[in-house]
Amino acid sequence: MKMGSLGLSMLMILSCQDAPVDDVQLGYPTRLMLNVLDASSISVTWVDNSTGEVGYHLERKGASGYESITILEENSTAYVDTSAEYAVFNHYRISVLGHDSLNTQDSIAFVYLNTEWSTIPGGMYHYGDMGTVQNDLDKDFDMMTYEVTNSQFVTFLNEAMQLGTITVPGSLPIGVYEGDEHWPAADRMAADVNDPDTRMRWTGDEFVVLSGYENRPVSEVPWFGAYFFARHYGLALPTEREWEKAARGSADDPYPWGSDAISCEYANAAGCGARLIDVGLTTGASPFGVRDMIGNVWEWTDDFWELGNPRRVLRGGSCNSTTHTTYVFSRNHDDAWHTSYFYGFRCIKRG
Repeated sequence: MKMGSLGLSMLMILSCQDAPVDDVQLGYPTRLMLNVLDASSISVTWVDNSTGEVGYHLERKGASGYESITILEENSTAYVDTSAEYAVFNHYRISVLGHDSLNTQDSIAFVYLNTEWSTIPGGMYHYGDMGTVQNDLDKDFDMMTYEVTNSQFVTFLNEAMQLGTITVPGSLPIGVYEGDEHWPAADRMAADVNDPDTRMRWTGDEFVVLSGYENRPVSEVPWFGAYFFARHYGLALPTEREWEKAARGSADDPYPWGSDAISCEYANAAGCGARLIDVGLTTGASPFGVRDMIGNVWEWTDDFWELGNPRRVLRGGSCNSTTHTTYVFSRNHDDAWHTSYFYGFRCIKRG
């Protein structure tokens, strides 16, 4: 797999060291901490130990030292920073406004993901088995060039455990789903790591990938797990229309590579071994350079199957799919909690 460009991933490291205080009557803020909310916002929190203060001054360390972010009113205990840079360490400090009583605890966060992206331009495209011309996606967006791999998903699980957004009450990773029109807010499984077909394992301390399967597309992940991954990185699952545009471009062809019949060179589908292979090994790229959009694993999308139906749509076919389910317009659907060796996903990021 060709991996290299910086995308969005998150990991949080916290370390604390209180500074001396000059004004003991006024008090000073303590327990400065970070929580990465998504790929564009970091929550900074502290304990308000002051009485009589007029406000707080929050700073973040940049190339030239600490720089002011904002002035907050009295009794403040939190701020959401939406301007932190990606892929760098972010140090914060908080002080009582007008005083030098600094809490110089270092709170450090960085965001990083080792993946590649393909840009999908806005404009006309064909949609559905009749190839109807559509023009409802007028803005560019980026799609992951490859399906999410076992290695990437395990990295997410371990990061999310550090952040507290994924817990492991037994051996299965659990996240909190906010709810939608069909599914109430509740704890939901992120991946069935106990299934013999998965290539991920829980050691009791962390999640790991079985050796040799790092670059296989992740599977045994329900829609909820794909959603948790996207939420963690501030990304999204594609809609059906976004997925299909990325797969077929502006042409009215049945496959991402055009009209040539499907083969094991172009896609890992039925007749090619009925097993998952490393992402990027087949040559059937879409006009925008997106790989493996046909075969390997069915990919979860963000759409419901139809109005009033709680099942989510999957696209692209799998390593076990026959011809009629491997067109760019082929559709599948399943319950959001269901997992399969043949189900995976990829994400998009919108501008």
